[in-house]
Amino acid sequence: MSRTQRALPRQVSLVAQTAQFLREGLQAGEWRDHLPGERELCDRFQVSRPTVRSALDQLRREGWLKVAHGKRRRILAPQRRAASSLWTKTIGLLSPVPLKSLPPFVLCWTDELRTHLSREGFELEFHVSRKCFSPRPAGALAALMARTRAAAWVLFRSTGGTQRWFV
Repeated sequence: MSRTQRALPRQVSLVAQTAQFLREGLQAGEWRDHLPGERELCDRFQVSRPTVRSALDQLRREGWLKVAHGKRRRILAPQRRAASSLWTKTIGLLSPVPLKSLPPFVLCWTDELRTHLSREGFELEFHVSRKCFSPRPAGALAALMARTRAAAWVLFRSTGGTQRWFV
């Protein structure tokens, strides 16, 4: 039986939090055509300029903003960012064994991966399924993909069949 676990408490970076506050403000229509300047955003969110710049860059990559050198950051219309809104900020980690059964060094590795992903605004989601690592994993993998949205997958202790299915 396949089950989903979220390993360890989620650590959210200041960049990810600031980006989320900005997204919420954009969705609420708080700003019309352009965002306020970096200093004003720093004062509002009580974060440093590098944090604001990283959050703004993340929103640019997600299609919320258009940036031109020497000009204010322009807010893009919702239809222009429709494709990027389908993209998820979740990374799936697929394992044949539960998290509690993994050796300590793998738990440390998983925690470090979660920290790095969190800094970039991603969430790591741990999935356990022995069937996805069987000699014929196609059905189990298709079922997992149908119920789970992930931008990418990390395969722990993967088999050749599992790897080929993803390629």
